[in-house]
Amino acid sequence: MTSSCLVQVGGFLSAGLAIFHSLFDRVFEWKNDIQKLNPINGKVLYTIHIFMIPFFVLYSIISLCFSDTLVNGTPLSKALLIFYVLFWLARGLWQWYFFDPSKLNAPRRQLALHYGLMLVSGLFVLCYGLPLFL
Repeated sequence: MTSSCLVQVGGFLSAGLAIFHSLFDRVFEWKNDIQKLNPINGKVLYTIHIFMIPFFVLYSIISLCFSDTLVNGTPLSKALLIFYVLFWLARGLWQWYFFDPSKLNAPRRQLALHYGLMLVSGLFVLCYGLPLFL
């Protein structure tokens, strides 16, 4: 698989995450849970979540429309790849540590999501990291 194809796979993953984030309210039934929080904490949590959607959309567009440019080895393209690799490496480690299933009483659906997010994080690291070395 070429570097450009790897980045495009990452672009599709980013688009999928943007869609998934737009469904968080329904998937996680946030309406009830957020109302239990201090109003400012609920608004901060929801704001951070909402503003992740355009971040994923942007990386999806960059990856799908400009994959050849993203892997051409310029300082800017390397910086964008390194940023996304570090972002997803940190996100995967955070998922592993902070959402440790042995410390949470989580339903099976959430356990599947936990391991799925770890897998997706690893795929992002590969899709954006391997082009730095190919």
